[in-house]
Amino acid sequence: MSHCRRRFLRLAISLYGKSGMFENAQKVFDEMPERECTRTVLSMNALLAASVHSKKFDMVGALFKELPMKLSVEPDSVSYNTVIKAFCEMDSFDSAVSTFDEMENKGLEPDLITFNTLSNGLYGKGRFSDGEKIWNRMNERNVVANIRSYNSKLQGLAVEKKTKETVDFLEELSKRDLTPNVFSFNAVIKGFVNEGNLEEATRWYSEIGNSGYDPDKRTLASLVPFLCEKGDLKFAMRFLSVIAFLIQH
Repeated sequence: MSHCRRRFLRLAISLYGKSGMFENAQKVFDEMPERECTRTVLSMNALLAASVHSKKFDMVGALFKELPMKLSVEPDSVSYNTVIKAFCEMDSFDSAVSTFDEMENKGLEPDLITFNTLSNGLYGKGRFSDGEKIWNRMNERNVVANIRSYNSKLQGLAVEKKTKETVDFLEELSKRDLTPNVFSFNAVIKGFVNEGNLEEATRWYSEIGNSGYDPDKRTLASLVPFLCEKGDLKFAMRFLSVIAFLIQH
């Protein structure tokens, strides 16, 4: 019965977090002993995740420092991944990498979630060389990259205006039995937009439809201002009509 109650309370903490009601989540967590429920690493992880879902990112680090000693529990990989996620959301990448190092020093193995969280944050914020270090560490540990991993690096290459490398890297996907998605194409488009290359940006826009996908709001955000800047208002209006159709359907 105690196990079932504990699981129910963890679910309540999680649901409150996803609803942005962190104070309620913390209240449930704090009252667990009164309900004769031992707080475990799973309970702690639920509260850390609730902080992230509620966008209380600054609280995650403080809770992570306080709770393990208070509860006499050892953080696990999920704990560390959640803290890394919070630091990345705050653009505190040095703290995120430091937490990653601490995780390994504790004998815990970073998984694909760890690497994807870090690389997505670093590549996306223009810290390409740091993103490459994480990518290399992922390869050294034989963690197999998925489409999200590749999309993060594509985004990093686009931010750096490395368009040739972006296209070459996209072509690597087929060798890895991975299929590009709309995010992959958006990254390539963004790279050519950053470079000011209208012809290639619109060509890769066509590849979205050719691959069976629909453009999304990221495609819109990249292309429409660029098309207007280049004076191609006709294409911009046609593109907007496509987006309007997709929104309605």
